[in-house]
Amino acid sequence: MVMRGRIGSYEMMVRGVSGLTRIMNVDEVARYLGVVPDTIYRKARRGEIPAVKMGKVWRFPKETLDKWLNDTALETVKKS
Repeated sequence: MVMRGRIGSYEMMVRGVSGLTRIMNVDEVARYLGVVPDTIYRKARRGEIPAVKMGKVWRFPKETLDKWLNDTALETVKKS
């Protein structure tokens, strides 16, 4: 894991099969998706969004989140 300092936060990276993957927290995912953090917590608890719970903290691999977002968008288009 590589940690880099940022003002008031931190950025985590993990080495995966395809290289480095950014790990996002609830606040970052909420800003990224344009929703409130409570929505992200609810979706994570229900298994509606790809997430990993580490102790009491939810983490979201950005690469997995982007794939989920693209797949969800494609499903929505196919239904229209």
